[in-house]
Amino acid sequence: MDKQANQDQQQQQQQQNEQHQFQDPSTPSLATIRTLFGSTVSSCYRLRDLGSDFGFFFFFPDLCIRVEGVYRLRFTVTRVSGYVARCPDAMHSSALATVVSEPFRSYNPREFPGMRESSELVHHFFRQGVPLPVRTKLRNRK
Repeated sequence: MDKQANQDQQQQQQQQNEQHQFQDPSTPSLATIRTLFGSTVSSCYRLRDLGSDFGFFFFFPDLCIRVEGVYRLRFTVTRVSGYVARCPDAMHSSALATVVSEPFRSYNPREFPGMRESSELVHHFFRQGVPLPVRTKLRNRK
């Protein structure tokens, strides 16, 4: 591995560590905390998009990030096969596709600007039976 690639890898690892750790004021060491909460798996839904074309969609309506910052999520679609209840080690999975989200910001609760109205796409999927929280009215933040 050349020197530049090694430096890039070290810098990327350092950034990942900074995103997933915080300085605990009660101890001089770094403590790792769980950052992502909610259901991190989803079944596939075959639905029509806004253009009336069929597609396959995955939903994560209860994901929550506990630590303020800018994040990207990596989603991997896998095929799981061979699961036997008595022998979970026999389960095999293979990645079919991986995609990384656009960067987004997680807010400190005091700085959170409030929920936005749900998009037309969310309403469209909700009408097709997907159990999603739909917001139609905005409440003024105090």
